[in-house]
Amino acid sequence: MARYYEAENYLSLAKWAILKSEDCANDIKSKLHRNFGQLYAARGQYDKALHQLALDVLLY
Repeated sequence: MARYYEAENYLSLAKWAILKSEDCANDIKSKLHRNFGQLYAARGQYDKALHQLALDVLLY
């Protein structure tokens, strides 16, 4: 379980960097949402996973 929290921290840092960047490509944003979705699914947080994976599909 500790690795999930560590992964979420790294993904949150990546999200912050992407939000600060004005010219970030949609494929990078898509991969970020996909990774968040996979993390939440692995943790059993299916509502959050569904939301993140839907954002992935919209950006891809």
